[in-house]
Amino acid sequence: MIRVLLEVVKGWAYLLALITGGNFVRRAQLRRMGKNVKILPTAFLKFPRLIEIGDDTFINHLCSIWASPGGPIVIGSNVLLGPCVSIISSNHGTAAGELIREQPGRDAAIRIGDDVWIGANCVITAGVTIGDGVVVGAGAVVTRDLPAMSICGGVPARVLAYRAVAREYHEISPKKSAS
Repeated sequence: MIRVLLEVVKGWAYLLALITGGNFVRRAQLRRMGKNVKILPTAFLKFPRLIEIGDDTFINHLCSIWASPGGPIVIGSNVLLGPCVSIISSNHGTAAGELIREQPGRDAAIRIGDDVWIGANCVITAGVTIGDGVVVGAGAVVTRDLPAMSICGGVPARVLAYRAVAREYHEISPKKSAS
């Protein structure tokens, strides 16, 4: 009976965290969190005091946002992170002749602009700036800066195209048949 009751309580706690975006705990820890931010309960934030999040941003399930002492992370407004996105502002040394775990790391800031969509399972590495309006395709590994309004994908991520103005997009989109 106690085990069942414990599971019910856990379920309600999860639902509360999902509905509130977990913000009742995280709001106090983040350097800055804008209005209407939704952080799903399975997201993980490392060094939250070094993370800033703008207004109307959505952080999906299983996202990892790992700031580091020398690498703060700034996420703009109206940003969408797909499931399992990793944003990591530190890296290991890779020189031969010394254990990787014993080498000094490299921390560098990450900045993600406004109106950005980062697809599922993307990795954003230390020192990267993603410009305003960028779309990053699922599974991409971003190792260098991405220019504003670009559509990017691949490993490593590269510019594939640029976003069309909404009016132009609707004009070139296939018309739906009226059947």
